[in-house]
Amino acid sequence: MSPRLMRVLVNSNFFIEEKNSSNQEVHYWLTPASRLLLKGAPLTVAPLVQVILDPTFTNPWHHMSEWFTHEHHATQFEAANGCMFWEKLANEPSMGRFFDEAMSCDARLVAHVLTKDYKHVIGGIRTLVDVGGGDGTMAKAILEAAAHHKMHSY
Repeated sequence: MSPRLMRVLVNSNFFIEEKNSSNQEVHYWLTPASRLLLKGAPLTVAPLVQVILDPTFTNPWHHMSEWFTHEHHATQFEAANGCMFWEKLANEPSMGRFFDEAMSCDARLVAHVLTKDYKHVIGGIRTLVDVGGGDGTMAKAILEAAAHHKMHSY
């Protein structure tokens, strides 16, 4: 990897740099932030980062001017991709799964923080109704943290 890129990643706290004093060899270690990018990690956000950086999702930002100046596009996404967001995901099942996995990994991370550090927030909930469009990741995590809750998923 480029020394310049590694310098940026070290200064951004994604890696820890360690130099061997005897031979000046450089070693890099993972930080908690970089561990979130490991694909196999339980709280990985790698799929979310992949979606955020995918051209399907970044290109709409380059169509803002077109969207503002032409009335025939309802959204920037439509201006960039020729269809609405949910249509794209429905018409391309692999893209839909890609997006769903990104949302699930985001929900897992938020649920972990919520159920570990903010149990008092969910402690008073008696009934939980999941009306999201995903796979129930957040609701499942809340139920595991507070087993006395009832859940309805729609």
